[in-house]
Amino acid sequence: MCKKKVMIGVLSAMLLLGSDVVHAGNNIFSVNFYALGRTNRGGEWNLDEWQETLTLEEGQAAGVDNWNTTGWENLVVPWNPQAPQDPVTITSTEGSTATYVLETARNGSPFHWTLKRSTLLGDGNGDLMDGHANATEDDNEPFLMTVSDIPFGVYDVVIYLGANEAQFGDGTANIVFNGGPEQDFTLPEGEFGVFAEIVDGVTPGNYIVYEGVTGSSFTVRVWGNGFNHIAPAGFQFGQASPQLAGVPDPANEGTDVLRDVILGWAPGEFANTHDVYFGTTFDGVNDASVSNPMDVLISQGQDGSTRDPGRLAFSQTYYWRVDEVNAAPDSTVFKGDVWSFTTEPISIPITQITATASSSFGASGPENTINGSGLVDDLHGTIAGDMWISGSIPGTIEYAFDRAYKLNELWIWNSNQVIESFVGFGAKDVVIEHSLDGENWTVLEGVGPLARASGAVGDAHNNTIDFGGVTAQHVRVTVNSVQGFAPQASLSEVRFYAIPTHAREPNPAADATDVAPDTTLSWDRNGREADLHEVYVGTNADDLALAGATSDSSFSTDALNLRLGQTYAWRVDEVNEAMDPSTWEGTVWRFTTVDAISVDDMESYRDAEFFEIWATWVDGFNDPANGSLVGGDLGTPETGIVQGGSQSLPMDYDNSTVSVSEATRTFDAPMDWTAHGVQSLVLYLNRGADNTGGGQVYVKINDTKVLYPGDAAALPPELWTQWTIDLSAVADAVSVRSLTIGVEGAGAMGVLYVDSIQLR
Repeated sequence: MCKKKVMIGVLSAMLLLGSDVVHAGNNIFSVNFYALGRTNRGGEWNLDEWQETLTLEEGQAAGVDNWNTTGWENLVVPWNPQAPQDPVTITSTEGSTATYVLETARNGSPFHWTLKRSTLLGDGNGDLMDGHANATEDDNEPFLMTVSDIPFGVYDVVIYLGANEAQFGDGTANIVFNGGPEQDFTLPEGEFGVFAEIVDGVTPGNYIVYEGVTGSSFTVRVWGNGFNHIAPAGFQFGQASPQLAGVPDPANEGTDVLRDVILGWAPGEFANTHDVYFGTTFDGVNDASVSNPMDVLISQGQDGSTRDPGRLAFSQTYYWRVDEVNAAPDSTVFKGDVWSFTTEPISIPITQITATASSSFGASGPENTINGSGLVDDLHGTIAGDMWISGSIPGTIEYAFDRAYKLNELWIWNSNQVIESFVGFGAKDVVIEHSLDGENWTVLEGVGPLARASGAVGDAHNNTIDFGGVTAQHVRVTVNSVQGFAPQASLSEVRFYAIPTHAREPNPAADATDVAPDTTLSWDRNGREADLHEVYVGTNADDLALAGATSDSSFSTDALNLRLGQTYAWRVDEVNEAMDPSTWEGTVWRFTTVDAISVDDMESYRDAEFFEIWATWVDGFNDPANGSLVGGDLGTPETGIVQGGSQSLPMDYDNSTVSVSEATRTFDAPMDWTAHGVQSLVLYLNRGADNTGGGQVYVKINDTKVLYPGDAAALPPELWTQWTIDLSAVADAVSVRSLTIGVEGAGAMGVLYVDSIQLR
């Protein structure tokens, strides 16, 4: 918000307190799309005086009916986005956050090319639909956006739809919400003087509501028929039924949930206590009550919003419900939604396997038993070329894993050729052995004759071999006889399952790049029954050093002082002295750190209280000895002259009556600008075309002043110049508390742009 409008904004806020503005629910996200004004592109339709970037002011209410609210966020839509845009964190009226991504669009555009809207919308706001993203069928450029990390269990969504009047056509278009069916709609003609809800494909309307949405994300896809330029102008979503519990953890319909899960939820707005129901059937959980608990009421009248259901079974689907109970005297009970999740399996498939055989027939080699050939939805076909066929009987096939595993079971799809029922290639009498080294073998006891396959398309595995948790890296199957009189043995497919004893799902992800050097290493899944995790880190994957041990599923790298632009390898060994073996060596993962650490990329600032650029970069607005003004009269970041991203820091300086103009950023906590091998501070400078009087550009790191090698006038106008500062000359670079950018010299006047401040 412009500093010159602060008092006006305060007065407006006071007036709004007494207004009839109504919030949808108790927590609402509101986003307005806008595009930067297009200037100097030629043509009468694009005269400068007609260009205006239209956004919603912080205290400006917008939205239809009970969605009418303040606190809108303005998100720019690029003119010609060529790829998905970077994720943007959006914030609700209550401080909740979600993630927005613009996936595709034809272009961002003001609503009218030839004049600003003259008729206000029905809610008294003319800016909401003056800018939007264009999408057209003919250009094969639909609008597609994703919102994720939604903090509500159930929510309602409203999408506002606009059009480029110059290419409005007949106003017909299509919208797909969350992957559902296509919905036709027609926009009203003219300037959309009032809001109208889209109820069908015939009645004109310019907004559409989706109620009772569940799931942690939703998508919106819009396109205009033919060359109709139609797309969203903004959207809102808010918590539905705020009196109910929401945001279940684990997420509704989640899978692979740990058996030791702790149930959690976001309490309803008025909840005093919570009744928790938990069981293995939907009906049981849905129908139970305090008066009829049906053995699923596991907690009544509890204060907190978490509950431990105890250790759960493997591969079991559970259902749960949280009823919210108001305080006395009414003690109203709000029955909650029934959520579900499925716990982790006892074992998981081994994927890194090689297969060899004593003999094979033609193209029916041993690799066909592990490559999924012939399998569709775990059902096998009848083509012999999708199976292994031995050259003779007995025949042996051997499987080698990438490392030792704690084997649980082996699934076998026996030979399933069409002639199986009367020739009988399928293995019958087999000997199965296991080994750690591939040389010393142990026979697996209790393996009986294998069952015969059906010989029909869609055959399921019907042989499950129990390994009982033995540790092995090699398994050998020897077929001594077959199901019929065939002279050769055959198997269709095998699958080995192992108890997960290794750490899994690393963060940073395997081979991740641009990782912060102070990253915390973590893994989402511990090895089964591990009670200690030894973490190894280094630059040589074959010679990793023990960095430390932890009982948590994360490890801080602060003590390692990782370097910029370096590739590191790491692994987690799982340890439990009561296990055999006591240590399971982990997978080696790699990541590469960023080349530079951002001090300020100028992208986080916006026209909202506490987020203004001048609130962080303090200028001379209240200091008569300082001639700077960050953001100029508008008090906002520069969006037209940028080095990276979409914003830069504009500092107007006027030394006609003072000696210096400077802006200072103070850090919340001292920063060490020598850590991670940092050697330099890098920033990019640009100057306005009309700067006068020269002037010396400088920075101050704490109290150490460093002069730019040249005056402000020496900077090429409207061309970015990189300035690299050697930090070895800065005595207190280990504890940087402030950074100042300034121009000194009597009579110097103009504007200095700064962007992409980094440590390298």
